[in-house]
Amino acid sequence: MIRSRARSDTPARRARSRRVLVAALLLTSTAAAMATANAADDAAAPGTPSSSSATIAVSGDGEVRIQPDRAIVSIAIESDAASSAAAGAQNARLTQAVVKALRAAGATSAQIVTQAYSVQPQWQYSPNAPPRRTGYEASMQLALTVPDLQRLGPAIDAALSAGATRIGNVEFESSQLQSARQQALAMAVEHAHADAETLARAAGGRLGALLDLSTSGAVMPPGPRPLMLAAGRAEVSTPGTGFEATELQISASVQARWRFEPPR
Repeated sequence: MIRSRARSDTPARRARSRRVLVAALLLTSTAAAMATANAADDAAAPGTPSSSSATIAVSGDGEVRIQPDRAIVSIAIESDAASSAAAGAQNARLTQAVVKALRAAGATSAQIVTQAYSVQPQWQYSPNAPPRRTGYEASMQLALTVPDLQRLGPAIDAALSAGATRIGNVEFESSQLQSARQQALAMAVEHAHADAETLARAAGGRLGALLDLSTSGAVMPPGPRPLMLAAGRAEVSTPGTGFEATELQISASVQARWRFEPPR
């Protein structure tokens, strides 16, 4: 058995082993070279961003101003009585009178909506004594949509004269809000693109393809407030309630990133 092993390790067999080893080394070197070439091709492929490619990132703002053309008014009707039933009945009569006055001022049934209604006990608090119930208060809150701002002041005066006790809030709106928002966004993109082109030219190159574009949306700040929000119980505002309906401002902001193409 010892002679057999020694006889098998001949010069021819050792030469074949060296040829196999050399071939394996050549194959490994070729595969590594091909992988490196493929990686370089992928990095240089057009339209494929790489860690070494330069970009230009900017932000842009847009602003559009429009006139409000409608308003939503919160109208409160409050009544006091010795019992909850009496307070509720009195409030119902006052509410009917206020709705009738609003209808006479031009409002439709669809434009008058109930927002809230409550009947609560009223308490008197004294030092060193338990609270004492003094009666009940019923409160009805209506939301009135006024599609014509010329009718806003007369509608509020009509509600107050019919028994409304409080005008809680007036919000101004515009039927052109959506189109104004789109205009503000388009303006913001135009401003961002103009700034990016300026930066690219100043750097000696040109602006390439758009890579990213996002927006934080459009914002409309609260509209103007009325000059007079409320009158006392059963009082009529004289002269009529007035408003300064100034423009509404819709602003938008975008963030964008373009590829920078260096000079060739």
